[in-house]
Amino acid sequence: PEELQGKSGDFEVIDGSATNIDFDLNYEYETGGYSLEFGNADQIMSVQVDFFAYDGGPEFTFELFFKVFYVPGTGEKFELFRRNDWGILEYDGTQQKFIFGLYGIGQVEYTISLVTDEWYHIAAEYDESNLRLYLDGSPSAPDSGGGNLPNPDTQSDDFWIGERLEGLIDIVRMSDTGIYGGNSFDPYS
Repeated sequence: PEELQGKSGDFEVIDGSATNIDFDLNYEYETGGYSLEFGNADQIMSVQVDFFAYDGGPEFTFELFFKVFYVPGTGEKFELFRRNDWGILEYDGTQQKFIFGLYGIGQVEYTISLVTDEWYHIAAEYDESNLRLYLDGSPSAPDSGGGNLPNPDTQSDDFWIGERLEGLIDIVRMSDTGIYGGNSFDPYS
């Protein structure tokens, strides 16, 4: 998988490129590392990433760790990932749920009332036949889908990470396979 990962210093991108990483690095005493800090939701901060090795195809997994400083209320949202030409993973404060959708393939939801200043792990997966969301390793009910994602070599849209989020993001990974297959897992081990 390709990843944007916090180290004990600056962030680096492995097998891709990233722009607009001009945010504060927040040192976490508990983890001994840095996390990317997103500020005021009105500033529409995000990281633009081009994972050029991703080959399109029928499978995809996106995952990251995050901590919110502010939980969106009615009419408010934040995006953990978006690519304009094929999909989005967002938190809708009105419905208090995560929504992962791949255009023309399907959509799956995971209902949760987020708590501030608590770390979460989220993974969004498409394995050629099902879309799933996992929160802290627990899967949602799958949504049946079908079809391939566009090949990035023929598309020009980048991935956007963390738009309108007020909080921290760490260890962002994307893979061109469905990693978890509906099974529970421990993202902290």
